[in-house]
Formats: sequence, C-alpha cells, structure tokens
Amino acid sequence: MCRISCHNFFLQLVVDLVKRGPEALHFGTRSGILQKLLNEIHKDDILVQLNCIELLTRLATCEHGLNYLHDQGIVPQLGDMLTNAESDPLMGFLIPGGCFMATATIQNLVQVILLYYIKWL
Repeated sequence: MCRISCHNFFLQLVVDLVKRGPEALHFGTRSGILQKLLNEIHKDDILVQLNCIELLTRLATCEHGLNYLHDQGIVPQLGDMLTNAESDPLMGFLIPGGCFMATATIQNLVQVILLYYIKWL
C-alpha cells in the first residue's frame, strides 16, 4: 500500500514542479517521468485511472501543460473515455454520479476538454 501511495505522491510532486514552467516540462518529458504518468491512464485499475486523470487535469491548468497534453493526443483520448464510459461497468466510475468522489475530478476533466477544443478550434 505504501508503494502505491509513494508512487502517487511522487507523480503529484512531478506535476506540481512541471507546472512551474516550460523548462521544467522539458525536464519532465526528457526524463520519461511524464510518459509514465500518461501510461497510467491505460491501466485496468480504475483507481489508478482516477488518480491519473486528477494529475492530468492539474497539468492542464497551465498553458504549457495543456499544449503538452495536446501534442501527446491525451485530451481526445480522455474525451473518448468519457464517451465510452457507459458501455464499461468499471468506467461508470468516471461519469458524474457513478462515484461521488470522482465527480469533482470529472468536472475538472470536462473543463480541460472544453478548454482544449476552444483553444484549438
């Protein structure tokens, strides 16, 4: 259990540092740490996915973070996850009302997706 908590705390710390500026983002990408975070979204564990979504929404709150997620094609993937959530029983936790704790994260995610489409239209 501590291993998972430490891993999540480490990723949270990395995201908080990367948000500080484009140079920090470059370090995060060059080191491969951000790619590991992006890979978390594809794991089968719904709790890991929720943690990943929360961290990605934090990253998307800064312009260089949103640009990075755009360049990696993550925002459309997250939109697809929300669209397809009703067909997968476990993914029901990702839609509002599916899990009380996930509702705030989903609201943030929807805001990020909207920002993405407004910015790139």
